[in-house]
Amino acid sequence: MDGPEGVSLLWPPGLLPGAVDPQPRLTAEQAADLELETLVDALCLHASDHAWVSGLLGQLCSDPLVIGYRQGVLDSILDAPVIAARLESLLPRIDRLRQHHVPREKGELLHEVAWRLGELEIFLECVRELAAILDVVPGDRLPEGFERLRAFLERLRAGETIRHREEELPRLLKEVRGTRSLTLGVNVDKDLQPSSATLLSINAHSFDDRAPSFLDRLFGVGQGQWSGIAPLHRAPSEQANPMLLPLFRDLSEALTQTLRPVAAALQKFIGVHTRFLDEWGRELSFYLGAAKLATRLRAAGLPLCRPLVSEPGSAGCRVEGCYNIVLALKIAGQGREKEVRGLVVTNDLAFGPHEITILTGPNQGGKTTFMRSVGLAHVLAQAGLPVPGTAARLAAVDAIHTHFPRTERQDIDSGRFADEMRRLSDIFEQATPASLILLNESLTATSARESLELAREVVSALQVLGARAIYTTHLYELAAEAEVFNAGTAGPGRVASVVADPEHRFRIEPGPPAGSSRARDVAAHYGVGYESLVKVLRERGIVP
Repeated sequence: MDGPEGVSLLWPPGLLPGAVDPQPRLTAEQAADLELETLVDALCLHASDHAWVSGLLGQLCSDPLVIGYRQGVLDSILDAPVIAARLESLLPRIDRLRQHHVPREKGELLHEVAWRLGELEIFLECVRELAAILDVVPGDRLPEGFERLRAFLERLRAGETIRHREEELPRLLKEVRGTRSLTLGVNVDKDLQPSSATLLSINAHSFDDRAPSFLDRLFGVGQGQWSGIAPLHRAPSEQANPMLLPLFRDLSEALTQTLRPVAAALQKFIGVHTRFLDEWGRELSFYLGAAKLATRLRAAGLPLCRPLVSEPGSAGCRVEGCYNIVLALKIAGQGREKEVRGLVVTNDLAFGPHEITILTGPNQGGKTTFMRSVGLAHVLAQAGLPVPGTAARLAAVDAIHTHFPRTERQDIDSGRFADEMRRLSDIFEQATPASLILLNESLTATSARESLELAREVVSALQVLGARAIYTTHLYELAAEAEVFNAGTAGPGRVASVVADPEHRFRIEPGPPAGSSRARDVAAHYGVGYESLVKVLRERGIVP
């Protein structure tokens, strides 16, 4: 029997991952810029799934059919917490089955039979339990992913391969696990020292260390068939006496002979492929982790919504009440779950399909947090997951290109500038009009005049490209020239100015820049200005 081709909880029929690029489109650097690891940690029920979940998010699936398929599966889990709990209780058994699939060296027949029987036992348990869970849900309420899974399980269990094996497996297990002890005959020499030994019988009962009672001996019962006349000694952990090795070999061979009929019967199970449950287990774990995350955030008073995702390049991005989910998770992770709703600031996102947004504002005003929230909203939506907000409609992107400062190069201005230029060049060599480009304080490794000149050229090139972009900067002159860009540059890109409100931290609103230069902004942050400095002198008593 072959595996369930076309049956997946993540991919609709005909759109399996083999038909798309399996490599993550988010690089490790881009994922780090978005602080994606915190989100991945929150989605993983098991640490062993971290790399798999990270790769799934990084694929940035852009097919609305696939995204809608996943949304349906997750909605069914969120709507039925009892079913979700039963599915989660099944995961440990699927994980045990996965351990049977870890490559290992071929061992003796004794071990191979026990290993294969254990695998089949767990597999059939999982199939029966999974079918029972899905049977509880009415057919008209199952999303397509679960409906296809239920139909496959029905075909699987109705087929002769599984039906006969379900009947036969208990007998095989009984034959193998029915061997509980061995009876040895030991000869002794004239000094009563063991001199030779042989196997007398293979038994279905275990010996115990129950000593015979007085009544046992009085009435001739003796110690009983399965108890000895001395304490029961446990097997030592150290290596056995070499003189016993020939006996152990004989014992192993005797047990092997008893298992040969079982091994022959197991040949009939060769057609039962169990590995597909590994993938289903990962997929189930992903959805259950997403459901737990959604429940956790909603319990903290933070909204989540099912986004409407369209084809790449077909529209812009609109999210009402969006917030940075990673920031919320970090606050909650500090044991401040009850404070999350009051500390997380929401913003409405509204970007046109080819909009270049220039974001200015004071340091620590939430510019980078806002930018990350936009990238994370796309990552979540394109994975088929809810996005932070009360309503969302966005066009998928084919990539998220990031250009954030690299702190390890901060002390080498010339090297840092060259690195900035190289990474910007790489973006324009890879980005398409369907990409999202996030530039965070780019072009700051040179003088203010040169930074402004280069920034103008980059923004103009972004207009020609037509990709959606957000550029956070202290170059207020750049934002002030939005209409100049729109009037004079060829290309579909439109430039808009938004501002981090200095009076309300993390609040981002459309509008012209509120400052005049990066230098003045930094100076104001540290209280360097005529009024501020004179105030300090007065407080020190230097001036009246």
